[in-house]
Amino acid sequence: MSLIVLVKVGNVIRNGIGPVIQQVPTGGNISRRNGEAFSCRTWTKDALAHLSAMGIVVLKADVDTLQEMAKRYGARYAAQAETGRGACVVN
Repeated sequence: MSLIVLVKVGNVIRNGIGPVIQQVPTGGNISRRNGEAFSCRTWTKDALAHLSAMGIVVLKADVDTLQEMAKRYGARYAAQAETGRGACVVN
């Protein structure tokens, strides 16, 4: 079973996300940022890091710290979601 967590990681401070996101490699290439194997997770981290470097978003922390925060949030509410007590919403 996979868990999904949605976390606000920062704020968009200027337009131009589309063209910048298109610069982040897809297609199975390893990450140029850290050499990790390609996955949706590594692409997302690379995209966020690139958007931050280009001054388009201001992140609350570096992307690896954000990933660890998301894992902790998921783990905190996993039992509730996995036992059928529904999705968890934390504001």
